[in-house]
Amino acid sequence: MKKILACALVLSLGAGSCRKLLVEDNKDQMPVSQLTIKGNKTELSISKGQTPSIVLVNGFGSPFTTWEKVYQQLPENISVFTYNRAGVGASANVTGSRDALTIAREMKTILEYCSIKPPYILVAHSMGGIYARIFYHLYPNLVKGIVLVDGTHERQLDSLLSQLPSGDRELAWAEMKAINDSVVASLPAGSVKEEFKANFVTNYDQIKSFPPITAIPVYVITSTKETPETPGFVTKIQKALHQEWATQAGSKGKFVETSKSGHYIQMEEPVLVKQGIQWVLNK
Repeated sequence: MKKILACALVLSLGAGSCRKLLVEDNKDQMPVSQLTIKGNKTELSISKGQTPSIVLVNGFGSPFTTWEKVYQQLPENISVFTYNRAGVGASANVTGSRDALTIAREMKTILEYCSIKPPYILVAHSMGGIYARIFYHLYPNLVKGIVLVDGTHERQLDSLLSQLPSGDRELAWAEMKAINDSVVASLPAGSVKEEFKANFVTNYDQIKSFPPITAIPVYVITSTKETPETPGFVTKIQKALHQEWATQAGSKGKFVETSKSGHYIQMEEPVLVKQGIQWVLNK
């Protein structure tokens, strides 16, 4: 059971903030600006050009510079937008809930304020995949397609628990919640803490209330690389769940896997993300 709990913690955390120090030194390679939007300082990167606009959606706790290598491969004449959510980088903390519905609505406000023209291709990593999918369900007419980069699946913890005997699942769930609560308690007060609070249960429940995406192109990239934190039985679960997204989209879906990259595919194999964006553009 300890192995299951450890894997559940990795899935819950999404390993989002651990890459910050690896990308900050290259920050000047993406255009960076700061705007005050509805009274809150927001750090963002804007390159205006042709539509569809590429909107890069970060994983939990990750700065937008995790997309730098993808950004550098995109055509100069295309519109590209990304921003640091509240509490990340130079973006100010905000008050209140930071659940997926709140963040999706906030993203629309920021896109409108910055005059980023739709339609959008949402390219989303990790927990950002839930934010992007909810954005689509709230504003379907604004989205041309989605690229999911090792996205968080709302049933990943359920599937992990299914590896245990039925009599142990309730106990394991309680222990996972206790671990999650301990992590929350260790985080400093602010927006990132509030975002993590919603990560474990609320966001999963919110996205489960929406149907599968079938009307637009959905390109799915998943990592099958085994590590001590993500052993084979975990990558197998994630692969099956990620394949569902592409299968549900029918002829509009495409699934790609890689064993060369870990969770941050956009940093290790940016060409795969570029290919996904191009595939959606051509649809």
